[in-house]
Amino acid sequence: MNFYCYYKSTMMNHVPIPTLICIVCALLFAFLTPLLLFLYFKKKADVLPFFVGCLVMFVFAFVIESSLHSFILNSNIGQSILNHALLYALYGGFMAALFEEVGRLIAFKTWLKKYLPNNYNALMYGAGHGGLEVLVVLGITSINNLIYLLLGDQLLATVPTEFHAQINDILLTLRTTPAWMFLLGMVERVFAILLQISLSIFVWLSVKHKKPALFILAFGVHFLVDMITAYLAQIGFNSIALEGVIGTMSILVAFFAYKQFHKYTKEEGVKQ
Repeated sequence: MNFYCYYKSTMMNHVPIPTLICIVCALLFAFLTPLLLFLYFKKKADVLPFFVGCLVMFVFAFVIESSLHSFILNSNIGQSILNHALLYALYGGFMAALFEEVGRLIAFKTWLKKYLPNNYNALMYGAGHGGLEVLVVLGITSINNLIYLLLGDQLLATVPTEFHAQINDILLTLRTTPAWMFLLGMVERVFAILLQISLSIFVWLSVKHKKPALFILAFGVHFLVDMITAYLAQIGFNSIALEGVIGTMSILVAFFAYKQFHKYTKEEGVKQ
């Protein structure tokens, strides 16, 4: 016990440089990725779809969906969901697919209706939708990690003592986790953005060509990917293997989306 306390105290006052570097890399990635995607797609797409994508992600996922999660998961039914890995995965996958795909559908049928002729706007929208997600999910996480890592001692001196144990556990985790683990978030976000752009293509083509099957496909793919990811994470699946599963699913979906994109674009006579 004495050795553990000494070890824990030592780690609390130590900032691992490799860990610090990896967290900063993740933070830069979170901020630069949306910008670079925007600049790249701007060559062939309009600007507005990017910001509509950001808006839909913020309103439908981070505001409405998150508020509903807070209501449901804090209820008696929510406790049952949280205590059952498969049920939680099914719930999470369905809710994510419902709000994000319906958000896309509404955006494409209303605000972006006049932008439908240019299929590259689907890519720009997906960049905004997925770009805001990486900014919020990975960016805020990285900022929090940096604050705890660099200002841990100051935090302990300023917060009530009842929070010290929680902060100490966070600091210990940050300072003992292998540095490369913080880079996995970047890999995960690459696959997530790839998936968001692919789903945007399906819904875009569904609205433009009145193909409900493509919207159902987007909904089903989103549900399955999120459900499988959540379930494997809940049961403690190896993190590297999990990224492999996510990557495989995302690449397969992206390949099919790519084929659909070019098929319809070619049929419409749009110059490639």
